[in-house]
Amino acid sequence: MALAAVAGCSSPPEIDVEHQWADTMRRLNMFAFYPMSEDVSVGDFYLHAPPADGSASAPRFSLARVGSFPRDAVMGELTRQQTKDRPRMQPLTRPDAVDGIARPGAVVNTANCGGYDIGHADEAGCPVRLQRAAIPNLSVGRITVGQLGAAGVYGNFGTRIGLGRSSETAIRISLRNVQDLSLDAWRLNLLHNNYADDVYQRVWVEVLFEVLGQLRPDMVGMACQGDARALANAGIEVLVMNRVIYAGGLEYAFTNNAETAVRLALDLQRVVSSTSPAVPAFAGGTGSGKVDSPPQTPPTTDNAAAGQRLAALMAGVTGESGGAGRLGVTANFGVGTFGSLSLKHDFNRPVAVGAGSRFRIPFHTALRGVGAHVQERIIRVKRYCSSVLGSRYDEAALMRTLGN
Repeated sequence: MALAAVAGCSSPPEIDVEHQWADTMRRLNMFAFYPMSEDVSVGDFYLHAPPADGSASAPRFSLARVGSFPRDAVMGELTRQQTKDRPRMQPLTRPDAVDGIARPGAVVNTANCGGYDIGHADEAGCPVRLQRAAIPNLSVGRITVGQLGAAGVYGNFGTRIGLGRSSETAIRISLRNVQDLSLDAWRLNLLHNNYADDVYQRVWVEVLFEVLGQLRPDMVGMACQGDARALANAGIEVLVMNRVIYAGGLEYAFTNNAETAVRLALDLQRVVSSTSPAVPAFAGGTGSGKVDSPPQTPPTTDNAAAGQRLAALMAGVTGESGGAGRLGVTANFGVGTFGSLSLKHDFNRPVAVGAGSRFRIPFHTALRGVGAHVQERIIRVKRYCSSVLGSRYDEAALMRTLGN
């Protein structure tokens, strides 16, 4: 019976981590990046188009990058903010165990930090670095006992050790080693004024329309008719990210009952090694019942083997696949932050998990642009809208909105 419970082919439940993740970031007045991405930076321009039904945005379907400030300009302002215009904090010290002399704790002096490199929070040699966030471990999701039990992860052990209460939390998902990079909104405004020509050669008129057509196709016609109020009411605007939160890893912390069940289920998985374990289907992720192949290097201990099996079972939670076998990711199976069983994924580079904006540009203002290329951009707007709307195109209304 136990073997059948794990090996059985049942449809796995949907575990919607994405919306929990997004809700956590929303409470911080930020947009979530799920799946996580290394390719997000301060100074990026994003078109934001919330869902038509007024529901909370799932950023993956309502945000799209359309440009960025020039690299030199962003690095210059970050350097001025962190090291030139304001006092700079020195690392905390700790008493040395040998001679009692206070020395910086866990700080690395990076000698080869290039002009465009952003250092880790502990790298003292870089003029620009990530900074520690107030919450080192940020909880972004929870999975209940019922959801994992229905996926067959526990086998039939759940009923024997008190896992019948399906609404109880089985796993808490937390971000580890949280750091952030931020730039004051007034500095972004300064960049917008000083680098207008460069900025609006990067944020193309055609790209703005095409991305709007992907996110909210019903609003393209209104944009071409110059209906700025309709776009504003729909929350459609261009955001310039001035703060990005990065994480150095993820932790899946198990409750005490779930810990016992998972240990037993993993032991059973080893016995039934010829059968792929059932994987929960995660909304927006990659979990589909298929388990990616484990790393080619064989585990040297039972603990490492258990970590690999659990990583396979949890594949898809973060929108990524491959478990412990992904390049640049290490998985450790052991005692977690709160003393219970945990699976920790540590990354070799910081990855963006959320971003916020305090510098917003109305859609038609972004279309028009600023500086020497305004007339050229207006011509391109007229050409695009004429081709989309044909005889319904009202050039006069559009020109009034664009201020021309």
